Amino acid sequence: MGVVLLTATRRYLRSPWLWAGAGLALLLFLPNLIWQAQHQFISLDFLGDIHEGDIAWGRTSDYLPEQLYIANNPFTLILWVAGLIFFFARQGNSSGP
Repeated sequence: MGVVLLTATRRYLRSPWLWAGAGLALLLFLPNLIWQAQHQFISLDFLGDIHEGDIAWGRTSDYLPEQLYIANNPFTLILWVAGLIFFFARQGNSSGP
C-alpha cells in the first residue's frame, strides 16, 4: 500500500471502480464474516488443529517441493518452466518492453 501511495499510481485510488469493486467484494464476503464471528472463528481453530497434526506427523519438511510435483499437473509445470526461461531470457535483452 505504501508503494501505491508514494508513486504516481496513487491516482488509481480515486477511481470509483476500485471502490465499487472493493465494496462488492466486502458485500459478497460479509455473510461468511458474520458467520465466522458468530461461531468464534471456528475455521481458524480447525485449520490450527490440521497444522498441529501435520507438524506432529512430520509432513511439513517436504511441503514446498511437493507443491511442484503433486499439486500441479505436468502440463502446468512445463508452462512454468517455459515462462521462467522466457522471462529471464528477456531480462538480458534491453530492446524489448
